[in-house]
Amino acid sequence: MFATPKQPTPPLLAHLKADEGRRLPMNEAWAELAQLWCKRNNANSKQLADHLGIRAQSCSQWKTGNDDRQPTWIAVLQLCDELNMQVVVTPEGVKLKRRRKGKR
Repeated sequence: MFATPKQPTPPLLAHLKADEGRRLPMNEAWAELAQLWCKRNNANSKQLADHLGIRAQSCSQWKTGNDDRQPTWIAVLQLCDELNMQVVVTPEGVKLKRRRKGKR
């Protein structure tokens, strides 16, 4: 039998360093979403946490990445839906972009 050569890490994952823990670096995107939501709703982080049904401490940790915490995808997608935003993953990183108007 022939040995299968190890496949190189895809450039996108290597650049994002996402394959180390199999997660995308979402803390900056979460911080931006949280700030947008709070501004739009004239609210603070505690009110955002209550809105999402999470602890205020989790909301704060997700923004900073303390203790290697990452936001849950359901929370990210909920805020994206409410703010008409989308998460875009490119070789340059993870960013937020306004969704186009029209049918969902």
